[in-house]
Amino acid sequence: MYMKNLKFGTNKFDNNEVKLFKETIEALGGKFKIQSVNTPNHKGFEIFDQSFVTNIAGTLLINAPLNSHYLVFTRVCGKRMGWSNPALSYNEYQVFAFATLRRDFGRVLIRKRSIIDKIINLFLPVELHFNDDTIFNKKFYVVASEKEKAFSSMTPDFRKVIMELNKDGYVINIINQTLVVEYLQSMNPQQTIKLAELANRLSMIL
Repeated sequence: MYMKNLKFGTNKFDNNEVKLFKETIEALGGKFKIQSVNTPNHKGFEIFDQSFVTNIAGTLLINAPLNSHYLVFTRVCGKRMGWSNPALSYNEYQVFAFATLRRDFGRVLIRKRSIIDKIINLFLPVELHFNDDTIFNKKFYVVASEKEKAFSSMTPDFRKVIMELNKDGYVINIINQTLVVEYLQSMNPQQTIKLAELANRLSMIL
């Protein structure tokens, strides 16, 4: 039902790719009411270059009980080195969640902290720190264009949901009231469900 609406068409997928998409869509369908839609001209796309839009494989509207958001599936092309063919082409797929938040955050970036972030912050202290949440400060790197908006919008409830991201690979961008959550690793059914649940929970917070 949903596979035939993917922009690339399943005839251009190999068997493993078709299997991956079917498993992912079936897993999502078991948790949410889903609908294949044309990719919306979403404000959050502005953080990506044109190749992002060009490589969109398909878009699902996720209708949760009290809210809705989009999952956008993109194709990542590249080449792997190998003994027999040093220029072996491959396709991988990543998933992005787009949702509308109930507050205006300004522009905000949130991701897991790294050692490099800690070093940079010694010389260029631009990241946000929450005085009442040292655990969050240690775990996440946050920068914002409008600090007061970010501080007031990133409530304890909001940060609590973010804290549940135990794995690396998630990057959160917020453009005013538009949430964009990127899972940097290759698509898989379990992580796609977690991504959808995360976007839904964040979009519900007042």
